[in-house]
Amino acid sequence: PLVSALLMVFCMGVFPWVVVRSRIFNLRNTSHRNIRFGFTPDYREAYRVFLWWQLLLPVTMGVLVPYIYYRQRRFLVENSRYGTTPFRFHATPGQYFRIFLPLVILFPVALAAAVAAIMLKPSALTMTLPAVLFFVLYLCALLYVRTALTNLTWSSTSLGDHRFTSALRVRDLLWIYFSNAVAVTCSLGLMAPWAAVRLLRYRLERLTAAGAGGFDAILASQETQVGAAPEELGDMLGFDLGL
Repeated sequence: PLVSALLMVFCMGVFPWVVVRSRIFNLRNTSHRNIRFGFTPDYREAYRVFLWWQLLLPVTMGVLVPYIYYRQRRFLVENSRYGTTPFRFHATPGQYFRIFLPLVILFPVALAAAVAAIMLKPSALTMTLPAVLFFVLYLCALLYVRTALTNLTWSSTSLGDHRFTSALRVRDLLWIYFSNAVAVTCSLGLMAPWAAVRLLRYRLERLTAAGAGGFDAILASQETQVGAAPEELGDMLGFDLGL
């Protein structure tokens, strides 16, 4: 237990640093038309949004979850740049709260329906109903939240005079995840690369950029090389650092 507690404290303390260093490494090694992306390190803000606000979750009973998502996405977007042009973030905290609002209503209603079914007609089927219902709702809610957050984050991002639009659909992703899982399982894992490319292709096909002119006027910037250690550490610890 002591080792587990120390390891958890270590992971919490190093996580904001890993986020910043990983983003620097990923963006500086990504280019479009020979112009590299970049990330401006702000460790103070990183520890504020990825550690300090997280510590407030137990005190607020999870009410701050949408606001924390908003602050984290804003930090990742506004510290990123393409050449010398920074990205801008236009979302508001209220938009993130509206994404989570259906869950606040749905889960209590589903729980009340399951309890009522058990009380009206106790049986083995109704006794297992809450667990099955919770599992299905959890999967659907997880997919809905991730899809809505991705759409909102990208659709609230701009680069110069260009605005991005993400139009992912829950039913499409549900089918892709289900069919990918079947293909990977039936192929004993051999279809995993195909499944990853298929999912990424769909996400990119639903992402568009529109605006005045092209990206040719954006100037490149000089960047120093960054080691891959933080990126590998993030992968090893299972940190999700994407938008």
